[in-house]
Amino acid sequence: MRNDYELLDFGNGRRLERFGSFILDRPCPAAEHYCFTKPVLQNQAHAKFVIASQHSERGYWTAQPDAWQVVFGKIVMELHCTPFGHVGVFPEQQTNWNRITTLLEEAAKQQTGTIHVLNLFAYTGGSSLAAALASPNIDVVHVDSAQNAIEKAKRNAQLNGLDRIRFITEDARKFVQRELRRKHYYDAVILDPPAYGHGRKGEAWKFSEHLPELLSDISGLLSENRYFILLTAHTTGYNCVDMRQMMEVAGISREWSWQPFAMTIPATTGKLLESGYGVWGVGCGEKSL
Repeated sequence: MRNDYELLDFGNGRRLERFGSFILDRPCPAAEHYCFTKPVLQNQAHAKFVIASQHSERGYWTAQPDAWQVVFGKIVMELHCTPFGHVGVFPEQQTNWNRITTLLEEAAKQQTGTIHVLNLFAYTGGSSLAAALASPNIDVVHVDSAQNAIEKAKRNAQLNGLDRIRFITEDARKFVQRELRRKHYYDAVILDPPAYGHGRKGEAWKFSEHLPELLSDISGLLSENRYFILLTAHTTGYNCVDMRQMMEVAGISREWSWQPFAMTIPATTGKLLESGYGVWGVGCGEKSL
């Protein structure tokens, strides 16, 4: 299966990656305590992201390619170099995308009706695409508070020929509370909350303060099928064990199969780059898969 992404090397707080035909050199806090295995590889970069100052996350690219398309297995995504050093995709999520597709393919074999999937903090839509590609009877609701992310997610859906994703620009907490009032239930929930952020109308988001309440509300949205819930994050000070405990405290069934994990990316040099943590809660729906 085609994969246009490679982590070539990392170290000294940076990582060197190939996205399709472009090699990019950009900051990576997780690589602070490593050294490049092959420093000479950095000379191959087509563009390097330079932070403007130590007090800012903004910066500039030494060269900036126009938007280009990259294939991640079954998924096609359009990438853009942003003023914050991002390109519109988190490569460490690829393993999760594969499992999302596999679980929902199996679920679709058993459930003749529509399978409802909710993706919160959904960014440019990698997980939404993975879910929708699993089966024609899967309905995906994609929620993000940033309109620019929603527009990019719509473009990615178009590239993959998908019209079964509903895009909503909204604060995640407000959307979930509204769905609770409407008694709309979901068979699977995916969320990748940031450490800090703002909702569509400037609502403050802080991982440590607001995630527990959001998870508690999400527990009320899960259907009887409840195939899975996937929580991932890159927030400093929280690991997969912490996130599992937060889900259990929130009232999400303790009878589920809990599978904490570290998100890692293997480099071509043989090293592993840790890129956040996550936890799968696999529910009663998968017990018969």
